[in-house]
Amino acid sequence: MKHIYGIEHIAHSPLRAAFGRFDGMDKKHREAVESFIAQARSEALPSALISFAGTEGTAVYTTEEEKEKLLQTSGLDFLISLEGGNTEENRTLVKRRLQLASFTDLSAFDNTEELDRCFEARDFLSFLQLCGRPYSMSGTVMHGKGRGKTVGMPTINLSIPPNKKRPPEGVYATITHIDGKTYKGVTNIGRRPSVDNESAVTIETFLFDFSEDIYGQKIGLDIYTLIRNVMKFDGLEAVKAQVQKDIISARNFFG
Repeated sequence: MKHIYGIEHIAHSPLRAAFGRFDGMDKKHREAVESFIAQARSEALPSALISFAGTEGTAVYTTEEEKEKLLQTSGLDFLISLEGGNTEENRTLVKRRLQLASFTDLSAFDNTEELDRCFEARDFLSFLQLCGRPYSMSGTVMHGKGRGKTVGMPTINLSIPPNKKRPPEGVYATITHIDGKTYKGVTNIGRRPSVDNESAVTIETFLFDFSEDIYGQKIGLDIYTLIRNVMKFDGLEAVKAQVQKDIISARNFFG
């Protein structure tokens, strides 16, 4: 599969194309995409998904880079990522610029209301059931303030793309992907009222049985289930005691 950003870079024609945002990519959405790809193959035509990435400031469940990973083994020939919304005006522009043998509008599958409810309720097990995969975020490990090391619990701080939906504040059981390996852990998403008075929201993960230096590396983080709310504790010893309880909760969840 070839991932193309922008219409001007497309040289292949004619195409069988499908339009949509392809944001949630839940099971029903993926089934529709698979059916489209199979139809294109039966017609001996290259298949292309025209993915409208949204306007600036639009938060998404699935970034264009993540769509590429999800579709890599689907049999799709082209993923074409375009800026702007999935509007009639933008669809008409694409039809004029590309030589399309036929096109399918898959925007009916772009409804994310069920995913929105799961997300807002922090019910990521239901999110997993709807999508067939956990909610994941990928980004770069950045330097934090190093306060976790002072209590023997160093964390990795994840920086995600600005348009990626960040889960509501809470402490979650998570799995982190690093260089093809997976590590279970506990992730705090939110502010740190027990540590400082800053309003910045961070994504900090304590990994079980891990001590490597991975600053600057690209990693993936899967959210599985909520353990508790973000809380303020009386001192770092109380924080450390609670994190130990959180670790036990996460280990029990993963089994």
